[in-house]
Amino acid sequence: MKITYIAFGVGIAVVVGGLLWLSAKATHPQNELVWPGTEIACLPNGHTGIAKHIHPSVSLFVQGQEIPIRANIGISDTCMTEIHTHDTTGQIHIETVDPNKTYTISDFFAVLGEEMDREGFALTATLNGEEVDDIAFYPLEDGDAVVLSYDAVQEGEVVPQ
Repeated sequence: MKITYIAFGVGIAVVVGGLLWLSAKATHPQNELVWPGTEIACLPNGHTGIAKHIHPSVSLFVQGQEIPIRANIGISDTCMTEIHTHDTTGQIHIETVDPNKTYTISDFFAVLGEEMDREGFALTATLNGEEVDDIAFYPLEDGDAVVLSYDAVQEGEVVPQ
């Protein structure tokens, strides 16, 4: 009889434990595999198991006025992308589990949810102080400083492509 009560108690504990586990799983979904709307990978284990961790930076100017970069770009409750920010300094964190994987400023804009090109504005880009024509697909490296300047195009002026 005593064994029956023990078995019954263990059975109830298992059922209650299972229900609690399912409830916690429902309110804390599994990590996403990629950032929504992009093909940018989410880090599978946060900051652990990283093979590459580099820090390029980006600065944005519109009509000569600096626009701050938001904190926590590429970070949500269920995903931290391999390319993200933690603060408003413009420092980009590129953290990958593959040491050969590269990301571009275009990838950063994809995570940001914005297009690099702006209608009615001409883009001037510099990389480490040197003007470059096509910054969008340059593989970012540690210490790179990217400056993107958007200036309004005057009526009749042609935006360089």
